[in-house]
Amino acid sequence: MYTFKRFKFELLRWGMYLLLAVAYILVYFHRMAPGVISGDLMSEFGTSGASLGTLSAIYFLIYFIMQIPAGVLADTIGTRTIVTAGCILSAAGSILFSSAETFAAACAGRFLVGFGVSLIFINIMKFNALWFKERQFAIMSGVTLFIGNLGAILSTGPLSLVLKSYSWRTVFFNTGIFTFFLAGAVFVLVRNRPEDLNFPLPHESAGDFHVSGTGNHWLHDLRGVITNISLWPGFWSNFGVVGGMFAFMGLWGVPYLRDVFGMNRDRAAGYITVMMLSFSFGGLFFGWISDRIGKRKPVITASAVAYLLLWLAFMYAPWRPGISGYIIFGLLGFSGTGCIL
Repeated sequence: MYTFKRFKFELLRWGMYLLLAVAYILVYFHRMAPGVISGDLMSEFGTSGASLGTLSAIYFLIYFIMQIPAGVLADTIGTRTIVTAGCILSAAGSILFSSAETFAAACAGRFLVGFGVSLIFINIMKFNALWFKERQFAIMSGVTLFIGNLGAILSTGPLSLVLKSYSWRTVFFNTGIFTFFLAGAVFVLVRNRPEDLNFPLPHESAGDFHVSGTGNHWLHDLRGVITNISLWPGFWSNFGVVGGMFAFMGLWGVPYLRDVFGMNRDRAAGYITVMMLSFSFGGLFFGWISDRIGKRKPVITASAVAYLLLWLAFMYAPWRPGISGYIIFGLLGFSGTGCIL
């Protein structure tokens, strides 16, 4: 029977998830935006392509370094405090980046942005594990990836259109101000666990995924995770598939299309937008199909093989800008999301 308490639980759960999802949209926006403003950055700071790659890489480097600490913080402190802190750091970084007069200051801003957003994804996964049932976890991972990719989509074609009326500095300054307000909303409204609001954990049976603390020191738990051999295939899948895709979508895709095919920024950004959209829907599809068949490994393997074959087609098949270009960009984005499982 659908009771008022159940309705209240659903309302609060999805309200909190929505706030966290907005924070995750900003993660992807900051991740992918340099590809669209690459020409502006090179012109304004007088940098080479190599230096521009460094500016983009700073985000990914600190993001990479912080993933294990972010997981530890999620388990020891909780989603509410850590996502709030992440939003504050990324807001400060975005404002610093928008006002940078030197390339070094721009790098410092990107560092702060990367530091802040590195705390968000793992904590959303922690929230999903605690507030949703185990059988819903894969589809919620797909939904989360889909929503996050809205930020990536905003940072391609839509950002290119906005830049016709506003400078990239204005865009990143306003993004920083918005993120400060989002940090306040997360701190006030989000709670770490259902028990914090007097709700039970939403598990269907005693056999469901159990996420309560082990009682061990976090170093003991971390060692247990690292020595679990089932972890490492997923690590290498993400390293190869997502690493290559984000490098292309987030920085080099637009310059590649501009330099090789002579496209302007708006047209080149359209291809990356298609790739982002496909990436978003792929996350939903692979999460849904994995939950339906009750398996992860075959889905991850199939998507990775398809991704590899599509990159070979990208390099060697006689595609051109137009229909064939949109198709190959779309299929690359779609196939690259299986590893989210």
